Amino acid sequence: MIEHIWTVLCSRSSVDRETNNVSLFEIIEQLNVLGPLPDAAARTALPIQFEIVSLWARANAGEAEVSTGRITLIAPGGAEALSHVFPVNLSENIRMRTQMRSVGFPMLGAGRYEFRIELQRADGIWDRVARVPIQVESIAQPPVETATPGI
Repeated sequence: MIEHIWTVLCSRSSVDRETNNVSLFEIIEQLNVLGPLPDAAARTALPIQFEIVSLWARANAGEAEVSTGRITLIAPGGAEALSHVFPVNLSENIRMRTQMRSVGFPMLGAGRYEFRIELQRADGIWDRVARVPIQVESIAQPPVETATPGI
């Protein structure tokens, strides 16, 4: 069975060409939106760049494994806001990273969202291997000061 090692939500990542090490930038725990949030029924997306980066490994270093992974974003009310399916191929390497990049965060209201990371077993059942929560809040926008004419 393939092992999930870790998953991180960040603004961006970079892989060093010489060492193959990954750097994760601006880890995201909460999104603060200045002013009111868009109506949840409008199903809009906040123009925010983010990545979900995961590390996977063979459970037994000597056995090649291939499976399918899935990332699902669950909104505060329980609705599925986003889903992405991807291959997890450990036939040639003992570990691998997967990266899902997006330029918009689906908005279905304020509250706690959760990225669910799952791996498909040989029998087709999806096993949840991790979850990454993110809080989305509306921050009151301070009043705009205007210059008084004649002063």
